[in-house]
Amino acid sequence: MSGFRSTVFAVAAAISMFLASTAAAQSHYTIRVCNDASSAVLLAISYIPLGDNRWLNEGWFRVDRNACRVMGRTNNRNFYMYAERLGDGNSYWGGNNNLCVEYPGPYRFYNVNSMRCNNRQTSVGFRALRANSFGTFTWRLTN
Repeated sequence: MSGFRSTVFAVAAAISMFLASTAAAQSHYTIRVCNDASSAVLLAISYIPLGDNRWLNEGWFRVDRNACRVMGRTNNRNFYMYAERLGDGNSYWGGNNNLCVEYPGPYRFYNVNSMRCNNRQTSVGFRALRANSFGTFTWRLTN
């Protein structure tokens, strides 16, 4: 009987460790964009990366037509994204949250809580996005 009991305890411990690791794996947000538009896009993002406490702004990430790309992982349910059609800055997906970007890119810098862009940067309207639950949040771009 003691062999049976130790086997049951071993199985229970293994299940408990699996459930704990699964919960830990889902205790953050994975930010993903899917491009369902008719052409490739360039994407910029502002978010707080896992293990950090500062807002990181980075771009330009190419996302081809009919493709998806993971942009980052965070513990903060709020983040901002902006996309524009490759080669056409007048066709874009954004919002009314002005953040600094650098053209032509790539760029990567931390937000210094300033509404002013430096001389290499320009301000564009990012879309505020909010994840409702841990796991993967997907922003879908369409025509």
